[in-house]
Amino acid sequence: SSTRLRLGRLVGAQRMVFGGYQIIRGLLRLDLRLVEVETGRTLKAASGTAPASDLTKVLGAAQAAAEGLV
Repeated sequence: SSTRLRLGRLVGAQRMVFGGYQIIRGLLRLDLRLVEVETGRTLKAASGTAPASDLTKVLGAAQAAAEGLV
């Protein structure tokens, strides 16, 4: 995490989005964090879930989570 934040500082970024996903029992969970590069502080966090087998719903959950960071 600290290496990614140093890279963000080098390229002049003020904020970065970090995230990950898990698939458990057929459900995909997506977690996103909006991080202030200068301090490393998490400004906002959002998540979404959808059936892993339904790409349309997965993309909808990803879009909703991303919109939650705005």
